[in-house]
Amino acid sequence: MKISEYQKLFDNETTHFFYVSLHNLIIDEIEKLLPMYGKILDAGCGTGLLTKKLERFGSVTAVDINPEAIRFCKKRGVKVIKASINELPFEDNSFDIVTSIDVLYHKGVNDKLAIKEFYRVIKPKGFLILRVAANNWLSSEHDQKVHTRHRYSKTEIGEKLEGAGFRVAKLSFMNFSLLPAAILFKNLSLKKVNPFVNFIFKYILAVENKLLGHINLPQGTGLFAVAKKY
Repeated sequence: MKISEYQKLFDNETTHFFYVSLHNLIIDEIEKLLPMYGKILDAGCGTGLLTKKLERFGSVTAVDINPEAIRFCKKRGVKVIKASINELPFEDNSFDIVTSIDVLYHKGVNDKLAIKEFYRVIKPKGFLILRVAANNWLSSEHDQKVHTRHRYSKTEIGEKLEGAGFRVAKLSFMNFSLLPAAILFKNLSLKKVNPFVNFIFKYILAVENKLLGHINLPQGTGLFAVAKKY
């Protein structure tokens, strides 16, 4: 990801509708999966806000390969280890949950290796929570800025998870509500949003999150997966 994008992420992540709704979705999911104190790995933690939020659930370890990400994590008071998700520096069966949010599709990531590493470090009966960009036909200028290598189809990500040994518990498109804007405005990027627009999209995506708890959405700008290790 370009250095300038880390600054934008750090400046806007706490209030931007996209990240507020995404983090809420992940937190809601972990509340279902982790009824007591556990160990979590945030694999590819970016500027560390999600890592910070996950501390309520137990012991959280964060990793990222980019020095700029690590610098912003330290600003947030997040302890982070410099490491690639292609080769995680942890023993087998170390974590109850691994989160990997908008990382797998980046240049420099070997998705097959990374998913195998997630499987290795998750404890038996533990979970992977994954979010990736969907649909190559949505490739945009923003994808270039954040060094997107590939956008996935639903079938493709399901096959990759199952190929590594995971059993897929949930796999759905997400951000269906953002699809029209993503098609019309190919240069969408993370930036400060008009407060009223931000409020409206927060509400819409909150409703969408509730729906995701019960159904799978037919399309969207991203894919959300929960996979279990047996």
